[in-house]
Amino acid sequence: MGTKKPWASEMCKKRLGENHPCWKGDNVKYMGLHKWIRTRKSKPKYCEICNKKPPYDLANISGEYKRDINDFEWLCRKCHMVKDGRILKTKNK
Repeated sequence: MGTKKPWASEMCKKRLGENHPCWKGDNVKYMGLHKWIRTRKSKPKYCEICNKKPPYDLANISGEYKRDINDFEWLCRKCHMVKDGRILKTKNK
């Protein structure tokens, strides 16, 4: 146990992203896209809107769910709900 095989890591690198047989490109689903973004967009210490609370949600900006890390932002729960209009909807019920 514990013997590293140099060829194994090279094989893994060759199967990343578009080279992986399960790659879906722009046909990725909601959870798959969020997982892909989480591995590429670093989480800041504070929410990207209020800069006060730690972010918990990875929020889509355009509503188009593109495979673009710049189309997502890390938000605290309150800012995410305000931006999506969910706080107003729950207050009006």
